[in-house]
Amino acid sequence: MAPTHVAFLRGMNVGGHRITNDDLTAHVAALGFAHVATFQASGNVVFDAGDGDPAEVEVELQRGLEAALGYAVPTIVRSLDDVRRLAAADPFDGWHAPDGGKLQVTFLRPAPDDEVAAELAACVPKGDRARLDGDVWWWHPVGGLSTSDFDPQAAARLVDVWTMRTQGTLQRLVKKFG
Repeated sequence: MAPTHVAFLRGMNVGGHRITNDDLTAHVAALGFAHVATFQASGNVVFDAGDGDPAEVEVELQRGLEAALGYAVPTIVRSLDDVRRLAAADPFDGWHAPDGGKLQVTFLRPAPDDEVAAELAACVPKGDRARLDGDVWWWHPVGGLSTSDFDPQAAARLVDVWTMRTQGTLQRLVKKFG
């Protein structure tokens, strides 16, 4: 079989938590998942969980990694099919960012209801673009998140878990793993 799921782990290799890709791969494999591979050194793990429901796989992986590593590992899991869809998406209906801008996908757990979606929309600073589609598509101007007035802490208070990846990262991941 081939990889069926992708885990996006938040806060890997930052804030004093360091793990090699080899160790991360070994921990995920020890939880019973097959065909485990990491992509880049930022907490992207591709693996086979069969027909497992991403939400159930997410809980199992998050609990297992916390037990193995001794600290919480905020985890969001998507099927590889979902990641393929995100990698190919045109979230702003033909609008393309000027050169140097970054198109991000902000993965959220849980998916926001209407009230939380409105509060998230209020977090979008002038000059950025955002679109909520279960997760949040976010375009940051040249320089990405570091030059945006976006306050990640304000958004973080609205959902349990969130983590960001560029659409380019998702495209490279899909190109490598299917």
